[in-house]
Amino acid sequence: MNKAKADTLALMLTRDLLGTPTQTQCNQMAAINEYNAKELGAFIRTLSAELESLDENTDVIRLLSMYQPESK
Repeated sequence: MNKAKADTLALMLTRDLLGTPTQTQCNQMAAINEYNAKELGAFIRTLSAELESLDENTDVIRLLSMYQPESK
């Protein structure tokens, strides 16, 4: 998978993982401090690198449909 697509997908998945049904986006951002932000950045870089290692012909739509975040 190309880097731009992997980065976008990693950000989308991370956004969904961070969200909970009871938190608003404003509350989520208020809970982020410098340490958490650095750890989150490392997580996104790692996830993106893993996604980038997937075959270029990976069907991103199918991949996303396999992932079902909690309903909010």
